[in-house]
Amino acid sequence: MPESKINESGDSPFFEIGAIEIGTADINAALDIKRSMIDYSKPIIVEGFPQHDAWGKQGGNSIVAQMLGTYKEDQPYAELWFGTHVNGNASAIQGDIEIPLVAAIETSARDLLGERVCSKYGAQLPFLFKVLSVGEALSIQAHPTKEQAERLRAENPKLYKDDNHKPEVAIPITPLTLLYGFRSKKEIIRELTVTPEFSVLVGKEALDKFSLAEDGQESELALKALYKDLMQRPLTPDGATRLTAACESLINRLTLKGGNTDHERLVLQLADKYPTDIGLFAAYFMNLTTVEPGKALFIEPGIPHAYLHGDLIEVMANSDNVVRAGLTPKECDVNTLIDIVDCRMGACTLRNPTPNDGTAFVSFDIPVEEFDLALMSGAHSKEVLKTNGEMVFLFSLNGIGKVVSGTETYSLVPGKAIIIPAKISEVEISLNEGTLYKVVVP
Repeated sequence: MPESKINESGDSPFFEIGAIEIGTADINAALDIKRSMIDYSKPIIVEGFPQHDAWGKQGGNSIVAQMLGTYKEDQPYAELWFGTHVNGNASAIQGDIEIPLVAAIETSARDLLGERVCSKYGAQLPFLFKVLSVGEALSIQAHPTKEQAERLRAENPKLYKDDNHKPEVAIPITPLTLLYGFRSKKEIIRELTVTPEFSVLVGKEALDKFSLAEDGQESELALKALYKDLMQRPLTPDGATRLTAACESLINRLTLKGGNTDHERLVLQLADKYPTDIGLFAAYFMNLTTVEPGKALFIEPGIPHAYLHGDLIEVMANSDNVVRAGLTPKECDVNTLIDIVDCRMGACTLRNPTPNDGTAFVSFDIPVEEFDLALMSGAHSKEVLKTNGEMVFLFSLNGIGKVVSGTETYSLVPGKAIIIPAKISEVEISLNEGTLYKVVVP
């Protein structure tokens, strides 16, 4: 195969293939030709965009790598994105034609998305579908509301690259362990009492106010002040010195003692990579839980969380807005997280799938405008799916079966998606085994 390279002279970019130079104008012209060849009366195959964050599982241990088929054993494979976000645009394939999914939508948005969806969201997929394979802890983070996202984008466009909110639902493929939301008041006070290192990181006044606060809003406000006291401490030189000393003391004490609670074992595990991170202490404030396959977790704006280990499907509004505050080498924005954090306390609420009358799909009741999620699983499931003039997104996790549209049949391929354009009135789905996810815009 001839070698391709990018012009290094600083002039207009071009690709050189053998003795032939292909300029930007030629590339755009070639893309325009491919765009015009897409037939929106037929299904479109979608291949995901891989992300290689360090927290992903390595090589063939990652379900993302397995879905890609080809991978390097020494590289992490963290996520597979199916959407049109600028940070990871999927590919649209029809026959021998392959173009960016965003280009396929922009070419004929109404034919693909449908009139109502296109009128509301423009020429873009309003949701982002992901597969995640988590080998190490992600950052402690929270997501902004739509109003907050618009403000953050205007104030810091380098860090916040879009102005959309990011409500999302997580559906485990394997058991998913994570930190999510704040523990009960009783549990937080107990941890602060039996962990002596907290005494150099949180002020006695803030702790006393939290301990004495009435349940409800007063306790939430007092918790926010206490959490702020903890998280902002390392932002000053004196606070950073205190944090280093507190982390060293905590790690040494738990190592000698032997961590005998779930949170203590987690702290020792996290300390291997983040030995002087405020996240070691923030973890004590949060629920440590494992969500089993078959359940779903709706991650609301402002709720602090961090995935720790497992494989999952995520569906969210089309956004990559993340406010980080610990357990990451990436840029943190502690002050913003404190500003947007939701200080409700108590165990996280899981959601069960609900059967849909007259259909083989079950759905999760997620209060989001951008997407509605359902799934079909098991052997010998069939469905005549009517589009009602709007796009349907289908993703085969491990599903074996087919989609019949008119006279043509499309095999379900694990790790790939099929978009049924709005121009198609109905398709027939047959699932022999595995799980098929369906996403539509409600």
